[in-house]
Amino acid sequence: MALSARLSVFYSFAETDRNRWLQVVHNHLYLPEKWGWISESTDTNADVIVMLVTADFFASPTCQEEVALALDSSSRNHALIFPILLTACPYETSRIGHLQPAPDWRTPVACPDRHDLLARTARKLVLVLQRRWPDLRVPASGSVERL
Repeated sequence: MALSARLSVFYSFAETDRNRWLQVVHNHLYLPEKWGWISESTDTNADVIVMLVTADFFASPTCQEEVALALDSSSRNHALIFPILLTACPYETSRIGHLQPAPDWRTPVACPDRHDLLARTARKLVLVLQRRWPDLRVPASGSVERL
């Protein structure tokens, strides 16, 4: 499979969350090298936009710009937005409050069993991607490719 046929993934996160959350989530979701390429600069052409949602995410002007671009891309049926609720924050009243976050509505990842929640979140992401792209295959290695 050619690299160009792999999913492109964009992470949207508050800079203050980089050290606490980015690598932890990154490791659990098996990104980037096994899924395709990722970007930390706003990429409105990404297939998947993973939002690392915290109170700092909502306080960040950059993240709010990325939310607007992601919603626009999603409305054109291009990008799949996958919000991950990492800490308690005003998610339900936000611009993305209509999107169901992972792991679920009431349990942010910042709890004692965070690794279990992130593992379930990774499984949920694969299921969501397979619904969006039925030709998506998840080989035993955990990598994801579109046929």
